[in-house]
Amino acid sequence: MSSVCAMGGLTMHGPRRLVPLLSVLIVISISCAEESPGSREVVARGNTSDELLAFQELPVVVSASRQAEPLNRSSTPVSVVTAEDIHLSGLTTVPEVLRFVPGVDVLAYGRNRYAVGVRGGHDYFSDRTLTMIDGRNAESPVFGGSEFLRYPLLMEDIERIEVVRGPGGGAWGANAFNGVINVITKKPEDTQGVLASTTVNEFGESSSHVRWGAKKGKWAWRTSFGYQEWESS
Repeated sequence: MSSVCAMGGLTMHGPRRLVPLLSVLIVISISCAEESPGSREVVARGNTSDELLAFQELPVVVSASRQAEPLNRSSTPVSVVTAEDIHLSGLTTVPEVLRFVPGVDVLAYGRNRYAVGVRGGHDYFSDRTLTMIDGRNAESPVFGGSEFLRYPLLMEDIERIEVVRGPGGGAWGANAFNGVINVITKKPEDTQGVLASTTVNEFGESSSHVRWGAKKGKWAWRTSFGYQEWESS
């Protein structure tokens, strides 16, 4: 049996096979004795009245100008997807979550490959939208673009996703011409203990993850182990 995949005018034929993916991620940090002012986030949602919204503390974002600033003071439109939003959605991948963010285009190539872009730039190898994890470039160094399902990233470890809808070249370089997608993970001290998860989709493809976090003195760390198996398309 063979499969056909068309990307940007390029058509490839090849045998269908199971593609295992093994990923390990280790995060180490030093806990700060005091939390910096303004770093707490409170998101107003639901049936909160307009009067109460005026007194709610807005999320602090860092992706628009590379500096922490309240959401309402950002010079560029920014959308924030919180960990609670992800949990309540029940979605299991970052591209699925990004489908619901205003101004973000998500195009699926088969079942396991996505082209994600801001403001219409969603070619699979596009270099117009910068994708980062914790402020670090996470795009392919060879072809550009982002392969979200290959990132060693556990959905339960995501603190928030910041999406900048506008040019960010002045802060992040030419790859941020259309916008920025910054996936920010939780601090190791906030993910203590053991977490194990397994998901199976309607096609029988599985994804398993184990995360272990510990703390000693000022040092905190988190180790993640993940295994994914799917049919190439």
